[in-house]
Amino acid sequence: MQELPEEVAVAVAVLPWDLNPYRLVSWWDMERLSGQKLTAVLAILERIRCDVATHPNPTGIDREFDFSGRRNEYGTQPREQVEQAMRSIEMSLEEMGLAVSRKLLFEIRNRIGATRHLSMSGPEIVASIDEVERRIRDELDSELFVHVSSSAASFFESASPFGQKVEAKFPTISEDVSEACMCIALERFTACVFHLMRVMELLVQTFGTAIGVSLVATKNWQNILDEANKAIKAMDAKQPKTKLYAEIAAHLYAVKLAWRNEVMHPKATYTGEEARRIFESVKVFAESLAETI
Repeated sequence: MQELPEEVAVAVAVLPWDLNPYRLVSWWDMERLSGQKLTAVLAILERIRCDVATHPNPTGIDREFDFSGRRNEYGTQPREQVEQAMRSIEMSLEEMGLAVSRKLLFEIRNRIGATRHLSMSGPEIVASIDEVERRIRDELDSELFVHVSSSAASFFESASPFGQKVEAKFPTISEDVSEACMCIALERFTACVFHLMRVMELLVQTFGTAIGVSLVATKNWQNILDEANKAIKAMDAKQPKTKLYAEIAAHLYAVKLAWRNEVMHPKATYTGEEARRIFESVKVFAESLAETI
């Protein structure tokens, strides 16, 4: 088998989902992988197959034809014309990222265009085209996609779901907030609430630190709240922040009872409506906390 040049052996196509991993890819983004382009590739392969099958000496030099069924006025020999058609298909396969199919077609084209004692017979060309089509189908079957509705796309693509102020104030929650958004978009609603409870855990620790609770990373939610309430009772009740802190502590206790304990139970599940409601509640709380501490 002839050695492939480096530029042929290495796939150079950058596909939309490779260029921006973990981002939505629309039908418009995938236009260069469209059915129209694939249909054109398969149509050219079928034309080669038909013309080769109907001409007794497709790779010889004694017969002139083109792929429209008319006599070739330019005198291009059949072997050359098959090569040209395959070269155009190679370019399309490269653009679609079908590197294995492109490599196989390159090898076939090399054999057709090689010295005459290596040339392929008509039946061999037809069999090779069949194999290229199987490779294309196999490669396309290996790329899988999940549909995200347009109404959920905003959750998937939001750069700062809780707002830039919250993100700047509490950078440690960014990853879980982003994961919670993706879970809503992908309709993994219980997983969304799980990530939101992780967000709340971090916010509880942040709140505890702000009012003087020590070693918050080593304490659970209830322990932090117990110590936070003691700290709040020791504060001046006339100060505006004391009331805000008391409201935050009460909210965190209610969240613990209503959501967190259920989420940690293995049988608890959440609907889309519930997940969105909790998402908005956690967002409002994070915004409030960012304003308070």
